[in-house]
Amino acid sequence: MTNLSFPVDPATLTSLPILTVYGGSEFLDNTPPDVKWVIPGLLPLGIPSLLASQPGLGKSYLMTQLCVALAAGKPFLDYDLVPPCAACYFGLEDGKDMFHRRVRNIIDHYRWLGDWTAENEANFRRHFTAPFINWKSEGASSFLPDLMPNLELILTMYAERGCAPGVMIIDTLARVCDGDENTVQGMRPVLNACSRLAEYGHTPIMLHHVGKGQDGARNAKDKPTLADRMSTEWIRGSGSIVGNFRCTMQFAKITEDEASGAGLDPDMAHQGQILIFGTTKFNNGPKGDWRVIVQDEGGRWSVSPDSAEMLARFRGTKAVIAFTRQMNLLKDLHEARFAPEVNLSALASKYWPESIPIKANTALRQAICRLRHADLIQKKSYVLTQKGLEKITVTATVTGWSDDDA
Repeated sequence: MTNLSFPVDPATLTSLPILTVYGGSEFLDNTPPDVKWVIPGLLPLGIPSLLASQPGLGKSYLMTQLCVALAAGKPFLDYDLVPPCAACYFGLEDGKDMFHRRVRNIIDHYRWLGDWTAENEANFRRHFTAPFINWKSEGASSFLPDLMPNLELILTMYAERGCAPGVMIIDTLARVCDGDENTVQGMRPVLNACSRLAEYGHTPIMLHHVGKGQDGARNAKDKPTLADRMSTEWIRGSGSIVGNFRCTMQFAKITEDEASGAGLDPDMAHQGQILIFGTTKFNNGPKGDWRVIVQDEGGRWSVSPDSAEMLARFRGTKAVIAFTRQMNLLKDLHEARFAPEVNLSALASKYWPESIPIKANTALRQAICRLRHADLIQKKSYVLTQKGLEKITVTATVTGWSDDDA
């Protein structure tokens, strides 16, 4: 091997057969790009992602709702509305007829609500696709690397149509594997193929399962905490699965006792019709807030109007105290909107009276940062956003929430 006794200029290494090499100037002279989102606070764009839960809890239905919403230009659950984008659902668990009924059920519900326009219809026709394997075809396979030419053709078609990048749901990881999901070697071809799909700018979302025992015994005292149940440690298979997917979302059932304590139907909880949903891992930024989602008789998921309050009750006394403080602080900031300036020292003393001023002020700054991160107050002022105004209005309608609850 030649001994390189002189400095290597990274600028000369601009193109290699497999690697693209960037020199130090790339990172010094250019501003790093912001994280791009499919849905802000939930789903990043162009990042391999995972949704995991116990079997039969409704992952497929929720992701079908996601695809319909993104393709048609509708809000998904209670997240911010985003412009229409590509939405491809590659389902290997259910046949085309079952999937057809599911899609029409979602769209017919929009129509029944009077919330489906001609523009939604046109957007859906343009942005939605659902490939199915033709098992009569010679060489038909469900192994993801074998399917890449066909899946990449779909993404190329989206680009030719001028559709904004969006999502490709793959349902499920077990069906596109050809090896042992408990070994790195068995998973590597599938994980590499998933990363390749992300290179097209879309977000591949792989549906997967968690291990048995996630919800523990039926008695609440023997059950893992909510944080335990929403841990990525429950995700089945090799650690490379969680490691490869930079964004992970999960479902978890609530216990019957938790439902009763929050004023919810324990039978619905037992049937898995009340779940916790949210991001449990995101390598490129802060994770968004979890939601309490409820399933209706048609199988459709929606966010409980008092989701944040319910989550606080599920998490325990400390969370109730923190939530009550947050809502009261939000109301105080709203009431101070006509004042010449917000008296931050007075607010710090009010909410952290037992702390020395410097610690109270630090706690207040952190609380305000959390309110901004949640888009409840504006980024460069203390004025409430529309979302913040809606939050204090909804909270005011929920009985039993006051400082006394803390």
